[in-house]
Amino acid sequence: MLLISLTGGIGTGKSTAASLLRQRGAHILELDEVARTILDPGTSATWEVGELWPQVVRDGVVDRTALAGIVFNDREALAKLNAITHPRTWQAAERLLERWSAEDRDGVAVIEIAILADSPRRYGSHLNVVLGADTDVRIARLASRGLDAEGAQARIANQRPQSDLVELADAWLDNSGTLNDLASQISALWEDRLAPYARNLVRGVRLTGATRPAERAECERCRERLAHHGVRAAHGADSGELIAVDGPDGPNGASNEAALAAAGFVPGEGCFEVADPAYRLRIR
Repeated sequence: MLLISLTGGIGTGKSTAASLLRQRGAHILELDEVARTILDPGTSATWEVGELWPQVVRDGVVDRTALAGIVFNDREALAKLNAITHPRTWQAAERLLERWSAEDRDGVAVIEIAILADSPRRYGSHLNVVLGADTDVRIARLASRGLDAEGAQARIANQRPQSDLVELADAWLDNSGTLNDLASQISALWEDRLAPYARNLVRGVRLTGATRPAERAECERCRERLAHHGVRAAHGADSGELIAVDGPDGPNGASNEAALAAAGFVPGEGCFEVADPAYRLRIR
């Protein structure tokens, strides 16, 4: 199953984009919603939070507003909270993704994630789709949710600048315009890239795709994905080539094939090639 990470700063419209992708047939996993369940009453995570900050847990229930007030401007406190919640969140998410994959092998699953750049799983999906928007547009959207301009600017300033997300983006969607503008971009992305990518993966061969060689940044993201799945690769002499250096069982080990597939590669002639139809990239 094709796995997409959908990210972007606050006010860029991730939920709207996810809704449009759902209309196309994608399975949508809202990571924040999964994370919320981790601190439900009676969970081990709630007990650990109570041990660290007893003032935010009463009768086994986390006062989420009070907890947010503690960690918002305290990086050390936030790191402690993340150490409790993040592993459990991803375990729950993976169980759901495994179920979807078993039921819909040729489908598309989208993980809506707010903070991908700082996640150890930033290259864990086949493709990263990043949303951006002009600052004034983001502030206006946050104002419609009840935040004043000062509060909106503080939330935006507390996140990474949009420029830091460019290197993560396999696809960048500018959501500074209307809903119709975004819908057109989503439609083109689905038809030209996501649907054929999913078909290539499930067939295990690159039947559809462009012939242009991968650009350096595209090669680098693929190299990062391979590393995430345990395969070390170096840039080849060709711009459209990577060389496998090592992996779970060495460069040609059997388990490498599974790792390559997880990173988005399918068998080609004497090599593996990326199933992404946007460009051509081989790994030998």
